[in-house]
Amino acid sequence: MNKSISLFCLLALLTFPAIELQAKGGQVNAGPFGRINVVAVIDSDVFAGTNGGSYRSTDSGASWTKVNGNFTLCFAKSGSYIFGGTGSGVIVSNDHGNTWNAVGSDLTYYVTALAVIDTDIFAGTYQNGLFRSTDNGLSWTAVDNGLVDFQYLVTALVASGTKLYAGTASGLCRSTDSGSSWSTVAGTGISPLQFTNCVATNGSTIFVGTPNGMLRSTDGDTSWEADNHGLAPDGPGAKPSIFSITVNGAYTFVGTTASVFLSTDNGNNWVAANKGLPTSPSQVISVAAAGSDLFAGTTEGVFLSTNNGTTWKSTTTGIAGSSVPSPDGFELAQNYPNPFNPTTVIRYQIPTNSYVSLEVYDLLGRKIGTLVSQHQSPGAHAVTFNASNLSSGVYFYRLTAGRFIETKKLMLTK
Repeated sequence: MNKSISLFCLLALLTFPAIELQAKGGQVNAGPFGRINVVAVIDSDVFAGTNGGSYRSTDSGASWTKVNGNFTLCFAKSGSYIFGGTGSGVIVSNDHGNTWNAVGSDLTYYVTALAVIDTDIFAGTYQNGLFRSTDNGLSWTAVDNGLVDFQYLVTALVASGTKLYAGTASGLCRSTDSGSSWSTVAGTGISPLQFTNCVATNGSTIFVGTPNGMLRSTDGDTSWEADNHGLAPDGPGAKPSIFSITVNGAYTFVGTTASVFLSTDNGNNWVAANKGLPTSPSQVISVAAAGSDLFAGTTEGVFLSTNNGTTWKSTTTGIAGSSVPSPDGFELAQNYPNPFNPTTVIRYQIPTNSYVSLEVYDLLGRKIGTLVSQHQSPGAHAVTFNASNLSSGVYFYRLTAGRFIETKKLMLTK
């Protein structure tokens, strides 16, 4: 049971007065499903998970087909089964992704990460810990012995031999017994409470991406060092936020809030590999490699490089949201990433010309500022919220457009 759930239930009961604040960052137009939450290469196919469903390409991104309508955050493969983590549990396909079915009525949570060890399937969730299935997702059992506090918020899972690593909102966790018990990785150079965005392994090397840069261990997670040589920071005085890591032979790639970076010496040094990618505030949320092809999932679609990141081209033909649609109604999306440090993107859509106000509140309802306060045309919009001057904690953002009012929570971790 997540020990932080009671806090969030309490916060949901609070109401707040209207406030105003200064904009923190620019606005961009984007389709409501144009954000790519995850891109994955499975066998010879490429899968892209978005807020509006999953897409598959069988020709290296030249064309795409929508294969399901589920809000998808992650993929994994076990035998002939492909699993997808969604906002309401796990879906599975046993025909190469042509058709999908929901599985596991006992796992209906927001599934943020998937991993496989032999025939065991592991699912990490948002605020509800870790689960394991031994029957291809038909049933799930909680495996959270040793997890504490915000470690129930799982951001990443990766299997390395018999070890299973879980990135969480409160440190990197490790299991050596198929998830039955967990311990927090605490060694020289790594904080046991550090928020972890992503994890990857390359032999005995372990990479951990955080909102404050990259950490690397070359001795089986005993000691760690900062691994940021050449990684561009998010802004003056900041460190690079690492969203995704993938290893392809001698090449290691990371996706950040700024770009894609490449290392050819196992992470000792990094160089930008971004010609043709959208410029900031577009974020590279996911990177995946297959042979000579490298895919980047961004806030503006999927991009392909066939020369190890030297140049890129868009592959979003066939993916809904590559153009700006006219929405049928008002919608306020959950900010991403969440938790975040120090920047996050808030997306919303409006169906008519409206005066739009997007406001941020602290836990006590005190005035923080206004991100948007202007007339806007119909369509999908997004704004980047920079909280570098705020302390860690729970905040709220509220969208007002005409008679539409909606409020959501966001969490800043530093």
